[in-house]
Order: sequence, then C-alpha cells, then structure tokens
Amino acid sequence: QQVEMRERLYDGLCQVAASKPKLIDSIISALLPNLQRCWDDGRSQLSVDKCIDDKGNITEPIPKLLRAVARCVYLAGGSSSSKSRAAGDVHPELVTRSRSILDKCVEWILTCAVEDFELDKETDFQGDDGVKFSSLAKLAIGLHEVLLEYLVLCTDLNPG
Repeated sequence: QQVEMRERLYDGLCQVAASKPKLIDSIISALLPNLQRCWDDGRSQLSVDKCIDDKGNITEPIPKLLRAVARCVYLAGGSSSSKSRAAGDVHPELVTRSRSILDKCVEWILTCAVEDFELDKETDFQGDDGVKFSSLAKLAIGLHEVLLEYLVLCTDLNPG
C-alpha cells in the first residue's frame, strides 16, 4: 500500500512542478534524499535490492522517483541546450547534482545486463522467488524506460 502512495506522490510532484515552477527547488530538495538512499556510491550504481523488501515486494518505486527528478531537471532548464523553463529561481547546484545522479544512472544502465537484476532466461517467475523476480523485472523495465525518457528530454540530440 505504501508503494502506491509513493507512486502517486511522485506523479503528483511532477504535475506540481509543471504547474508551479517556483516549487521545483523544494521538490528536488525533497526527492534527492530518497534517490540518494537507493544509490550505492561504492559501486557507482543504483542498488535495486534497496527498493524491494525481504518478501520481494517493491518498497521504493525508483523509476517513478527518477522520472520526477528528471522532469524537475527538464522544467528547471537542465537540458544541455535549453534556457530555464521555470518561472522561479531554481538553485543551479540542485539541478547540477540531480543531473549528475541521472547521468550516472544512465551510464550504469547502459553497462548492466539482465543478470544484474538477478534475471536470465532461466528465471522462474512462478517459484518461491517469483514475486521478487517479478519486482526486479518491473524495476528493470521501468528504469530503462525512464532513463531513455530523460535522455530524450535533457540531452541535446542535434549534432553540431
């Protein structure tokens, strides 16, 4: 039940950031600690195991969290070729820190394999660990989707 509330919260914060740009600074400040809890500095990657409980259920919807941060970065003018879209002043260091984490997530997801999510062609989604594997698959798909979205939104795709 708590994960659904987090998902709604992150979706709602995206909408608030779009409609009330002056709040982007506060929204990013509120989201970054949650994101940093899922980041493993030692391995320079997200720790998806921190996003599921011992029963295999998702406790932190990291794709929704990343999407909220990426949307705030985009709205704050954090794309490499844009001017600020936000009417309010957003602290540049927050955008820079957020972009840095998002960029590290992209670098990580580009190098990881399905096995990094404890999945492979032999994974049994019906067995004792089926819930865990289903959760890991959902997180893997969501992470790929949101990081691709981030790249499209916040990266200058025009050559030259």
